[in-house]
Amino acid sequence: MAEALDVLLQPHTMKKEMSFLRLQALYDLSKTVEKDSTALLEFSARVKDIEKIKKTYEESVTQINLLHLNHTPKYIANYKEIEAFDSLYYNIMTVASKHVSANTEQTNTQNARCARPRLPKLELFHFDSKLENWQTFYDTFSSLIHNNAELSNIEKFYYLITSVSGQALNIVKSLPVTADNYTIAWNLLIKRFENKRVLATNYLDRMFQFKPLLIESSVGLNTFLQTFQECYKAINLLNIPDLSSYLLFYIAFRNLDASTRREFEQSRAHDSHLPTFDHLMQFVEKQVRVLELSDPKISTNKVQSSTKPITGAIPKTGYKPTSFSKTSAPIQKPCLTVASVNRPNKNVSVERTCAFCGKSSHSIYRCFAYNDLTPIERLNKIRELKLCENCLRDGHCFSECPSKIKCTLCKQIHHHTLHLDTNLNEDNNNTISSNSSNQNHTVALTCSSNSTVLLGTAVIHVKDNWGSYHSLRAVIDSGAMSSYLTNSCAQRLGLPRRKCSFQPIGLGGVPVQDFGLITCSIKPRNSSGPTLKTDCVVVSKITGNLPTTILSNQIINQFKHLDLADPTYFKSASIDMLLAGDIFPYIYDGQNILPSAPGLPVAMHSIFGYVIAGEASLECKHIENSCLFSTNKNEVSSNIDNIMSSFWETENVGFDVPRNPDDEYTESLFSTQHTRDDTGRYTVIYPFKPNFELGRSEQQALRRFNNLESKLNSSPDLRAQYNDFMREYESLGHMTCIGDLGTVESKYIIPHFCVLRPSSSTTKLRVVFDASSIFVKCFE
Repeated sequence: MAEALDVLLQPHTMKKEMSFLRLQALYDLSKTVEKDSTALLEFSARVKDIEKIKKTYEESVTQINLLHLNHTPKYIANYKEIEAFDSLYYNIMTVASKHVSANTEQTNTQNARCARPRLPKLELFHFDSKLENWQTFYDTFSSLIHNNAELSNIEKFYYLITSVSGQALNIVKSLPVTADNYTIAWNLLIKRFENKRVLATNYLDRMFQFKPLLIESSVGLNTFLQTFQECYKAINLLNIPDLSSYLLFYIAFRNLDASTRREFEQSRAHDSHLPTFDHLMQFVEKQVRVLELSDPKISTNKVQSSTKPITGAIPKTGYKPTSFSKTSAPIQKPCLTVASVNRPNKNVSVERTCAFCGKSSHSIYRCFAYNDLTPIERLNKIRELKLCENCLRDGHCFSECPSKIKCTLCKQIHHHTLHLDTNLNEDNNNTISSNSSNQNHTVALTCSSNSTVLLGTAVIHVKDNWGSYHSLRAVIDSGAMSSYLTNSCAQRLGLPRRKCSFQPIGLGGVPVQDFGLITCSIKPRNSSGPTLKTDCVVVSKITGNLPTTILSNQIINQFKHLDLADPTYFKSASIDMLLAGDIFPYIYDGQNILPSAPGLPVAMHSIFGYVIAGEASLECKHIENSCLFSTNKNEVSSNIDNIMSSFWETENVGFDVPRNPDDEYTESLFSTQHTRDDTGRYTVIYPFKPNFELGRSEQQALRRFNNLESKLNSSPDLRAQYNDFMREYESLGHMTCIGDLGTVESKYIIPHFCVLRPSSSTTKLRVVFDASSIFVKCFE
C-alpha cells in the first residue's frame, strides 16, 4: 500500500520541487539587479511567470496533502515548506515593485522625455490618519496610483502600504498583500475616513475651540486667519447641502448630555445623510415624551437653561498655572481651608466586579461608596468581606498575597486606600495615644447670631482622564491663592498627579497635608464654554457642608427665577472643590443683582450662572454658626524644652504590650551571659531555644538525592566529576561517615545537588549544600 502511495505522490512531488527550484533561481537573480543592469532585464522578463509558479506549487502541495489524508486519516500536514516558499515569493515581489515598475516606466516614457523638459519626481502624499489630511491624500493617491491603468493591483497595494501610517496602516496591514485584497483595503480606508460629518465636525471644533486673542499681535492675527480660512475652505469643499442647518445642529448637539447624544447616534446608525437641526429637534422632542412617560415624577420646571448670554471677553483657556522649578525652595501659599489625611487611590487595574456595591463596572478601589469611607471604616469593611488587605481581592489571605506592590505612602504591605497616617488625629481605633505631638486639631467655635453668611457655590463640570465630564460642587473663594480638590473627587477623575512644589498653609499658618497636584479643566454645566484650567491641590477635605443653616423662604423665592450656578445653594451639602483667586477674574463679569431688602444676599453673574453670596438673615435667632480653624500643639510652647518634652511624650506608650516569652528568655540570656573584652567589644552567645527538636529533613533530602542519582546515571562524565569532588571534600575533612542514621539522636540532613559550568576556567563542577531548605517543624 505504501508503494502505491509513492507512485501517486511522485508526479506531484516533482512539480512541487520544480516550482520551488524556479522560484529559488528567481530569488537569487533578484539579489543582483541593483548592481547589474543585464540581470535586471532578465529578472523583469522572468518575474512575469511568478504567479504561474506559485499556482503550480500550491496545487502540488494540496494534492500531496489530499493523497496522504486518503491513506492516513490522522495525517498532519507540514506547512513549513509553504512558509519558506512564501518568504521567497514576497521578497521577490518587493524587489519587483521597486525596480521593475521603475524600469518599465523609464522604457515607456523614454521618447516623451526627449520631447519635453525634465520635471521633478512626484512624491506621494503621506497620510498620517488625521482627518484634515484625508481629502488631500485621497485626491493625490487616486489620480497617481488608484486610477493608473498601467499599475497592477499588487503594485498599487504596495504603494498604499508605504503611503499611510497610524490607524490607516493598521487597517491596510490587516489584509494579506494580494491583488484581490487591494480593492478591499482601499474601500476600507474610504469607509473609515471618507465621512463628511466627522470631517465637518473636526473643522468646526477647531473654530469653536480657538483660544480668544487677549492682546493685539501680528502672530496672533495670522494664526486666527490661518485657522478660520483653512476651516472655512475645507467645509465648503465638503459640499454640505444645507450648511446653515448643519451649523445649528452642531451648536445644539454639543450642548446635550452624553447619554442623549449616544442615543441620537444609535438612532441614525444606518443613515448616511448628514443630520440637520430639524432632525435633532424631532429626536429631542421624542426623548422628552419618553422620559415624561417613563418617570412622571420628574419635574420639568427644575431644568435650568441659560437665557442670558455671557458678555465680555472671557478667555477660554487663557489662564496659565504658575510653574515651579524643582530646584527652587518650597513656597508657602495661604488658603482658607483645613485638611485632614486621606491618601489618593491611583487607579489602574482591570475592571472587576465590585465586592462593596456589587456592580460590575468597576473594582472596589474605584468604588465611590468605598472611597467615601474613612480608612478605619474601609479596613473593617475589607475584613468583613474577607478580602486581602494588600490587593483587595478574594481567594487568598493577606499572608499569601502574590502581589508585590506595597503602599505608595509608607512602603508597608497593605493597600494604599487602607493607609493610616498617625501624624494627624484621624485614627479612631484608640491604638495611638491622644497625647501625640504634631497633631492638627479642628476646633469648632460657636456663637449666637440671627444671620449667616452664604459662601458662593456653583455646580461645574470637570473633565476626567478619559474625556468625560463630572458634576462637582465648588465654592468660589477669592481669598485663596490655590485651588483645592477633595481626594475622593480626585480618585473619581483619575487625572495624573504630580508632587506639590509648595507647602499649602491653612488658617493660623498651619501647614495643610496635601496628596499631590493635578490640573483640572472646568466649564459651565449649561453651556459648552468657556473652558478654564487650574492647578488643584488634593486634600482629604476642604470644609464642612454648606450652607450651615436653613435659609428662609424669602431668600429662596427671591432668586428662583434666575439661572443659578448652584440650583440647590440653599440645601446643606458637601463641597468637592475650591476655586481660588487665580481664575476668579475669569469667572465673574460684574453684573450683580443687589438685594431688594435688608438681610438678603447678592446674586453675582458668572460664567456658571448667578452665584448667591453674602449676608443672609435667619428666621430664628440664637442659631450656632460653626467656624473651623486648625491648631498645632507645637505652637502652644515654642521653647526647646517643651518641644523635647512633647517629643518624648510621643514615645511614651500609654498601654501595656504583652511580652513574648521568647523575648523575655533572650533578654535574660543576654543580661546574664554577655561579656566585654579589653578592647570594648561585646561577646554574646546565640540564644538557642531549650529542648528544641530539629525538623525532619530525611524525606526531602532523600528525594533530592534520588533525583541527583538519576541525573548522574544518565551522564557518566558528570558522575565522574561529582565523585572526584566528593572524595576531595572528604579528604579535606569537611565531611565524615556517621554510620547508621538510626543510631544518631539529633540529626539534620542537608540536601545537596551539583551544578555544572563547562565555561568555568577553574572549577567546572561544584556541589551546593542547601542548608536553608525548609522542613517539617523547622525553625520559626
